[in-house]
Amino acid sequence: MALTKNELLSRIARFADPTRSDSEVAEEFGLPLRDRDRWDLHRARTNVTRADAARIERILYRPYDWRWLYNDPNLVARPNSRVLDHLRRPNMALLAGRQGEATGPEWDHAWVANCPTDQNVFRRGGATVFPLYLYPDPAGLGLTGTVREPNVDAEAVRHIAASLGLSWSADGSGDLIMTLGPDDLLNYLYSILCSPTYRQRYEEYLGTGFPKVPFTTNLTLFRELVELGRILQGLHTLDRAVVPTPRSRYPVRGNDTVEAGHPTYVAPGSVDPTTGAPAAEGRVYLSSRHPRLGTDAQYFEGVPEGSWRFHVGGFDPLSEWLKDRRGVRLTGADLEHYQYVVEATEQVARVCWAIDAAIDANGGWPVR
Repeated sequence: MALTKNELLSRIARFADPTRSDSEVAEEFGLPLRDRDRWDLHRARTNVTRADAARIERILYRPYDWRWLYNDPNLVARPNSRVLDHLRRPNMALLAGRQGEATGPEWDHAWVANCPTDQNVFRRGGATVFPLYLYPDPAGLGLTGTVREPNVDAEAVRHIAASLGLSWSADGSGDLIMTLGPDDLLNYLYSILCSPTYRQRYEEYLGTGFPKVPFTTNLTLFRELVELGRILQGLHTLDRAVVPTPRSRYPVRGNDTVEAGHPTYVAPGSVDPTTGAPAAEGRVYLSSRHPRLGTDAQYFEGVPEGSWRFHVGGFDPLSEWLKDRRGVRLTGADLEHYQYVVEATEQVARVCWAIDAAIDANGGWPVR
């Protein structure tokens, strides 16, 4: 796995280079010659004879952090193809964990993905991946259809649809006037799972098992939550059709490299150690000022404190994303990506409170 395709191809080329010994390769990449999972470095190098760009795919490594994987069975341990192959075609998956109590005071183990994911996308226990659709037998699941099927209990969803006065449609979104589709169902589930009140109200249960979601028979509320869940999914996958144009700024030119000891955050109103004055807006520093070198500190400006503290699955995305790139020179695309994450996390908070407001305006909890 690597941050860029070129970096990954270079690594694979060095790994497969027949002029290098197994010991050299093991030392460079920190690999054992053998392990308990039947890994054998010599056998893997024998089978991987060259770097094949066709094997590179995008995966969700951590929330808001996508990377490139060389998908070769000789190199990937525990590929979970029976599940992840469904995400190699148009799809969306709910990621949920049941060990929220292990990573913070509040359960926050819910996310979505539209591509394969790393096993440890959440800290300490990872996530269980629930694809919305199952494609015809990509990995021996015994599916017999010729088109994708919704990954739901048919009787249960027909009952849910009927309770709302709707008919079940087996693909895509319904019109929520006459029909209900799998996409609507996922949107509703996601809005409930991201509700702050839901997480507080059911805290005891969320720390010990998979989440259980109450369904409403109020069609007006259902429609509102479906729309809010759709927006949340777009914010969490950085869908440019959903995330507004970033308002944060990156005003200082330099080498764009994340220095050791960074990132650091200066909250609005706090004294900025770089300037000695109170910060008008939140800043995330990538580097320090170096007078002898004639370089100024580089930073993102206009980062709300709520975005900096945004937490999911044991991770703080705005901090972790930069920490993982210490010593790396960020590209223009990297800088833009970070600003979109800042904007998305700010919008997420507003949408989550809107979910609670919609529920409160329609009778409150428990949802009926």
